[in-house]
Amino acid sequence: MTKIKVLVILIGILYSCHSNSKHEKFDEVQLDKTETFTKKEELDPHIKNEEVFSQEDTLKNQTLLLQEFSDLYTELLVFKDKSDFHKYGFSIGGPYHEWYLNVQELNTGSDSKLLFAKGIVAGELLNLGIEYLNSLGRETDISNFRTDIFNRALSSEKIEPVETKSGAKNYAKIRNEYSLFGKWKIRNSFFKAEYGYEIYIKDSDFVGILIDNDYKVEKLEKKGDNYHIKGNFFGEYYKVNSEMELSLYDRDGSLTNAGYSTIKDLN
Repeated sequence: MTKIKVLVILIGILYSCHSNSKHEKFDEVQLDKTETFTKKEELDPHIKNEEVFSQEDTLKNQTLLLQEFSDLYTELLVFKDKSDFHKYGFSIGGPYHEWYLNVQELNTGSDSKLLFAKGIVAGELLNLGIEYLNSLGRETDISNFRTDIFNRALSSEKIEPVETKSGAKNYAKIRNEYSLFGKWKIRNSFFKAEYGYEIYIKDSDFVGILIDNDYKVEKLEKKGDNYHIKGNFFGEYYKVNSEMELSLYDRDGSLTNAGYSTIKDLN
């Protein structure tokens, strides 16, 4: 009987210990869940800042891409006069095929639009290389045209900033205070992009608005049929003919070769 009592007591002690152990583990798990929930709550501000980080990353990527383009451009200017380039060109196995592949990758990469935002189409660098190959390194009207674009795009020349405002609220204010001059759809075949563009007039003041999420406002200076974007680095402007057809230009001429086309927005 005494043995049975001792056995029962031992079993009770073991059960109690096991039970406490289970409670301790249960409490630990519950604590982990509570901590996880708390951490998710604390992460909310960081989640809200993802857009800021994304903008910083975009600017960083753009800087890196510009540097990569600049390096490839400089390489071309160095080897364009070399005899082995004139002999082998960009052929597979040749000394400049890797350069060709690097430019091609830069042109077709998902971030190529970041270069385009700076007025650079990497594919034009390939065209410049082919032009030098055909001319044996000598400058031509085509090579001068492209190098001028690249040099200006990569230049550190500072342009006096022009204050512009953006946002749906400002767009509504302009529509209320200005008269609509014209509406168009602008397309770019290179990037499969399309956006609306509107020009408004008040007395002798003209403003253009890119109809997208930011409603970017451009101050325009009218010169005849041309509407120049004030402060634009590339001297870009819009031309509106008597039929109210819009076309895009920069100081070097039409931007049709850059993939731009327009149609009147009749809505």
